[in-house]
Amino acid sequence: MENASKFIQIAGGILIAMIVVTLLVIGFRQMSGMQLANEEATKEYQLGEFNKKFESYNKSVVRGYEIVSLTNMALDNNVRNTEADGYIPIKIWVSIRGQTESAVANMPGADGTNDKEKLIPVMHNGKKYYNMNTYMTDYYSVLEEIGENKSNAESKRNEFKMKYFQCVELVYDTTPKSGSGRITNLYFDEIKELENS
Repeated sequence: MENASKFIQIAGGILIAMIVVTLLVIGFRQMSGMQLANEEATKEYQLGEFNKKFESYNKSVVRGYEIVSLTNMALDNNVRNTEADGYIPIKIWVSIRGQTESAVANMPGADGTNDKEKLIPVMHNGKKYYNMNTYMTDYYSVLEEIGENKSNAESKRNEFKMKYFQCVELVYDTTPKSGSGRITNLYFDEIKELENS
């Protein structure tokens, strides 16, 4: 009888220990699931905040000075993030109204240089678009260095800043490998000057 009583106590102790371990495992799984959900929510929030900065330029009227600011913001993001981490650089593209093959020569800062091939337009949806990232780093910010006098350089900068554009497309990263959902390209078409501006 005494052995049976000991056996029941041992079996009860083992049963209680198994119940406690099972509860701990279930609790741990729920906590890690909550942590994963928290991390996912944080990533979604960060993605939304990142895209919101660029999506604010998705409007029917964008001035040239806003394009300059947007391009500087994209360049800054591209410098702070590396492609090795799966980051796809953000590119800003601009189509200049009524331009032909000689459009490069009419963009402020592009004339008078030997590097015009850097601003060769790419075709997108049947229009020619210029990479503003290249334009800003190789031309716009260094007009004086490429032979423009200071007043002429400033005049060309102001000419671009005063143009009107319309955002026609935002492209998001949907590649199977990274698929981050971040904005990677913004396309702008020059539009006619507004009458009530």
